[in-house]
Amino acid sequence: MLMKRQRLIGSTLRSRSPAGKGSVMDALHAHVWPLLESGRVKPLVDRTFSIQEADEAMRYLEENTSTGKVLMGVSGA
Repeated sequence: MLMKRQRLIGSTLRSRSPAGKGSVMDALHAHVWPLLESGRVKPLVDRTFSIQEADEAMRYLEENTSTGKVLMGVSGA
């Protein structure tokens, strides 16, 4: 990640009270979900692999050349 000047930012809600966690979820639904639903904010998908291509997907990730999310699809029987 450092070589690509990327940052990983995360948070856990473990230390928050149930009411505090609910407040975070309410804010998420009020401010983030509408952006996702409208399409103003979209994840950047680099490639999609089927579950049968798991080995190829892992090789691709090991190359460290992806830009965005690498997805693996599982189709139901």
